[in-house]
Amino acid sequence: MKAPRSSKVSLWAIAAVATATVVVAGTALLVTGPPSPASQPSPPPPAQPPAPEVQITNFSYVPGNLTVKAGTTVNWTNLDPVGHTVTVGGHGGGHTGSIDSGLLAQNQSFSYTFDAVGTFAYHCDPHPNMTANITVTA
Repeated sequence: MKAPRSSKVSLWAIAAVATATVVVAGTALLVTGPPSPASQPSPPPPAQPPAPEVQITNFSYVPGNLTVKAGTTVNWTNLDPVGHTVTVGGHGGGHTGSIDSGLLAQNQSFSYTFDAVGTFAYHCDPHPNMTANITVTA
């Protein structure tokens, strides 16, 4: 049984339209070219690693020795039920030109960004036996 003539015309018409669409799209791509890299979205910047953490627990700084690159921010959190400090310089407060967190209560934090290369020995003012070191590299 033969298909009605109108069906044949419809199939030829669909094929002609599809071919014309492919030709027009291909011509547009040839004329304009592929999208330029400037028009494509740039990838997101790499994620920053989290700031190094030092926990103050059981009358100790954990870790006791930490090495970071210059420009790194270090965060200390006091987990003890008594107050502690993060202090670079002499005991007894008044540490002009040094790092001093002041007394940190339980669960209180202090952050400091190390820009200078070197080794920074620090301690707890009320508890002079609590000591640790931060080594800063280039």
